[in-house]
Amino acid sequence: MRRIEHLILEVRSATSNKSISKISQQDMVNYFNRAQDSIQTIAMSVDSGSRILSGLYKANLVQNQESYYLPSNIYSPNSISSVRISQGNDQFFPLERITEKERQRGYGYAIVADKLYISPVLRWNATNELEITYQRKMNRLGIRSGTVQAYDSGTGVITLAAGYSSDIGTYDDYFCIVDSSGLIVNENLPIINFSSGSLTTTAGLTISNGNYVVCGKYATTHSELPEFCEKFMLIYVERKIQSVESSSDLSAVNMFTVEEAQAIRDIFSLSSKDAMYPPITNTDYLWL
Repeated sequence: MRRIEHLILEVRSATSNKSISKISQQDMVNYFNRAQDSIQTIAMSVDSGSRILSGLYKANLVQNQESYYLPSNIYSPNSISSVRISQGNDQFFPLERITEKERQRGYGYAIVADKLYISPVLRWNATNELEITYQRKMNRLGIRSGTVQAYDSGTGVITLAAGYSSDIGTYDDYFCIVDSSGLIVNENLPIINFSSGSLTTTAGLTISNGNYVVCGKYATTHSELPEFCEKFMLIYVERKIQSVESSSDLSAVNMFTVEEAQAIRDIFSLSSKDAMYPPITNTDYLWL
């Protein structure tokens, strides 16, 4: 899919909103993120639609610690596909989900608020690992807020090339570094300080010159949705702008027609599962 700046330009042209004085660039970004969220919701309504958003989280188990925070980009506490633990080697053992009441005497994991509880608690000191496979939120969309000119790994200061955005740190306290295609190279970086083109973040990183700053914990310039969904994102944003300009109360549910929503479901359900056939055990009739 094209970079969000190009999509914004197309929408501005289609809706006669070429001036940011009418609808700001940040409002446009917000509209595209809402469009992306709506499409993801439709995709998640079909069993296979969420496979493109699978996430893998790993953490070391700590002796006598029973709870661990869920990944910050998990779609919902109910979107966990599997939980496994290792016992000092590369062999993992699956855990079944149990209720909170079963934690005292059960074997498995329970979800309470934003934490995962392991039962029983690890009592011995060994190299154990927790692995969570889950459906994650889609990376947020954002414009290129600056180009990396230099990075001092000792101080954590990024020097941005001329033309950077003065809004860095205004709408988010974190940022990502992405390449020209939107691939996230560094994510979830804190904005410690920003002034006159100098962005201070965590020291000791590897950040390449020529890459771009995008604000947000998990943010990119290119949507992860399939190319097919670009036209639906454009439709959503154009209708949103029309509803704003006409002061009509058009909810997110009504941004897509029934036919458009079904087309989105179809593309995810048709493209995500391979056909499964029973193995052929009797080959006599095949003349082999």
